[in-house]
Amino acid sequence: KDRADLEVAGALLVKGDKELALSLKRKGMPAGWEEKPGALNEFAWWCFENQMNLEEAERLARKGAELAPPGPEKAEILDTAAEICNLLGNCDDAVSLSEQAAKEDPKNDHYPEQVKRFAELRDKNNKKKVEAAGA
Repeated sequence: KDRADLEVAGALLVKGDKELALSLKRKGMPAGWEEKPGALNEFAWWCFENQMNLEEAERLARKGAELAPPGPEKAEILDTAAEICNLLGNCDDAVSLSEQAAKEDPKNDHYPEQVKRFAELRDKNNKKKVEAAGA
Protein backbone atom coordinates (compact mmCIF):
# COMPACT_ATOMS: atom_id res chain seq x y z
CA LYS A 1 0.00 0.00 0.00
CA ASP A 2 2.80 2.44 0.84
CA ARG A 3 4.46 1.81 -2.52
CA ALA A 4 1.14 2.31 -4.31
CA ASP A 5 0.62 5.59 -2.44
CA LEU A 6 4.12 6.72 -3.48
CA GLU A 7 3.40 5.90 -7.11
CA VAL A 8 0.16 7.88 -6.98
CA ALA A 9 1.92 10.85 -5.36
CA GLY A 10 4.73 10.65 -7.92
CA ALA A 11 2.30 10.65 -10.83
CA LEU A 12 0.37 13.57 -9.39
CA LEU A 13 3.07 15.76 -7.88
CA VAL A 14 6.18 14.94 -9.90
CA LYS A 15 4.73 14.15 -13.31
CA GLY A 16 1.63 16.32 -12.97
CA ASP A 17 -0.38 13.54 -14.63
CA LYS A 18 -3.81 13.51 -12.98
CA GLU A 19 -5.15 10.72 -15.20
CA LEU A 20 -2.24 8.46 -14.32
CA ALA A 21 -2.58 9.31 -10.63
CA LEU A 22 -6.31 8.51 -10.75
CA SER A 23 -5.66 5.22 -12.51
CA LEU A 24 -2.96 4.23 -10.00
CA LYS A 25 -5.16 5.27 -7.05
CA ARG A 26 -8.00 3.12 -8.37
CA LYS A 27 -5.66 0.13 -8.91
CA GLY A 28 -4.24 0.56 -5.41
CA MET A 29 -7.62 0.28 -3.71
CA PRO A 30 -8.35 -3.03 -1.94
CA ALA A 31 -10.38 -5.74 -3.64
CA GLY A 32 -14.12 -5.11 -3.36
CA TRP A 33 -13.61 -1.49 -2.33
CA GLU A 34 -16.61 -0.35 -4.36
CA GLU A 35 -18.89 -2.05 -1.83
CA LYS A 36 -17.14 -0.86 1.36
CA PRO A 37 -18.31 2.47 2.80
CA GLY A 38 -14.95 3.43 4.30
CA ALA A 39 -13.05 2.65 1.11
CA LEU A 40 -15.58 4.55 -1.01
CA ASN A 41 -15.14 7.53 1.31
CA GLU A 42 -11.34 7.26 1.15
CA PHE A 43 -11.38 7.32 -2.65
CA ALA A 44 -13.93 10.16 -2.79
CA TRP A 45 -11.97 12.23 -0.26
CA TRP A 46 -8.75 11.69 -2.21
CA CYS A 47 -10.51 12.98 -5.33
CA PHE A 48 -11.82 15.97 -3.38
CA GLU A 49 -8.39 16.79 -1.95
CA ASN A 50 -6.85 16.64 -5.41
CA GLN A 51 -9.85 18.35 -7.08
CA MET A 52 -10.24 15.71 -9.76
CA ASN A 53 -12.85 13.19 -10.85
CA LEU A 54 -15.39 15.04 -8.72
CA GLU A 55 -18.61 13.82 -10.34
CA GLU A 56 -17.67 10.18 -9.80
CA ALA A 57 -16.35 11.02 -6.34
CA GLU A 58 -19.71 12.52 -5.39
CA ARG A 59 -21.54 9.45 -6.69
CA LEU A 60 -19.20 7.11 -4.77
CA ALA A 61 -19.49 9.13 -1.55
CA ARG A 62 -23.28 9.01 -1.78
CA LYS A 63 -23.10 5.25 -2.36
CA GLY A 64 -20.82 4.91 0.66
CA ALA A 65 -23.30 6.85 2.78
CA GLU A 66 -26.10 4.53 1.64
CA LEU A 67 -24.04 1.45 2.55
CA ALA A 68 -22.74 2.76 5.88
CA PRO A 69 -24.52 1.86 9.10
CA PRO A 70 -26.21 4.74 10.94
CA GLY A 71 -23.91 6.82 13.10
CA PRO A 72 -20.52 8.54 12.93
CA GLU A 73 -19.15 6.66 9.91
CA LYS A 74 -22.22 7.56 7.85
CA ALA A 75 -21.90 11.17 9.03
CA GLU A 76 -18.27 11.32 7.92
CA ILE A 77 -19.15 10.02 4.47
CA LEU A 78 -22.07 12.45 4.15
CA ASP A 79 -19.61 15.22 5.04
CA THR A 80 -17.32 14.12 2.22
CA ALA A 81 -20.25 14.19 -0.21
CA ALA A 82 -21.21 17.67 1.07
CA GLU A 83 -17.70 19.00 0.52
CA ILE A 84 -17.67 17.64 -3.02
CA CYS A 85 -21.12 19.08 -3.78
CA ASN A 86 -19.97 22.45 -2.49
CA LEU A 87 -16.84 22.31 -4.65
CA LEU A 88 -19.04 21.53 -7.65
CA GLY A 89 -21.22 24.56 -6.83
CA ASN A 90 -24.21 22.60 -5.56
CA CYS A 91 -24.63 24.43 -2.27
CA ASP A 92 -28.22 23.24 -1.68
CA ASP A 93 -27.10 19.61 -1.66
CA ALA A 94 -24.09 20.50 0.50
CA VAL A 95 -26.43 21.99 3.13
CA SER A 96 -28.81 19.02 2.94
CA LEU A 97 -26.02 16.44 3.24
CA SER A 98 -24.49 18.32 6.18
CA GLU A 99 -27.87 18.40 7.92
CA GLN A 100 -28.08 14.62 7.46
CA ALA A 101 -24.54 14.24 8.86
CA ALA A 102 -25.50 16.30 11.92
CA LYS A 103 -28.46 13.97 12.55
CA GLU A 104 -26.24 10.88 12.19
CA ASP A 105 -23.65 12.14 14.69
CA PRO A 106 -25.40 14.69 16.93
CA LYS A 107 -22.52 14.85 19.44
CA ASN A 108 -20.07 16.09 16.81
CA ASP A 109 -19.92 19.91 16.62
CA HIS A 110 -18.27 19.83 13.20
CA TYR A 111 -21.44 19.05 11.27
CA PRO A 112 -23.61 21.96 12.49
CA GLU A 113 -20.67 24.22 11.65
CA GLN A 114 -20.62 22.71 8.16
CA VAL A 115 -24.37 23.35 7.77
CA LYS A 116 -23.80 26.99 8.69
CA ARG A 117 -20.78 27.35 6.37
CA PHE A 118 -22.53 25.80 3.37
CA ALA A 119 -25.73 27.80 4.01
CA GLU A 120 -23.70 31.03 4.09
CA LEU A 121 -21.96 30.08 0.84
CA ARG A 122 -25.32 29.21 -0.73
CA ASP A 123 -26.84 32.53 0.34
CA LYS A 124 -23.80 34.43 -0.92
CA ASN A 125 -23.98 32.64 -4.29
CA ASN A 126 -27.72 33.26 -4.56
CA LYS A 127 -27.17 36.96 -3.82
CA LYS A 128 -24.56 37.14 -6.60
CA LYS A 129 -26.99 35.47 -9.03
CA VAL A 130 -29.73 37.99 -8.18
CA GLU A 131 -27.31 40.90 -8.56
CA ALA A 132 -26.04 39.54 -11.88
CA ALA A 133 -29.60 39.12 -13.17
CA GLY A 134 -30.42 42.70 -12.24
CA ALA A 135 -27.29 44.15 -13.84
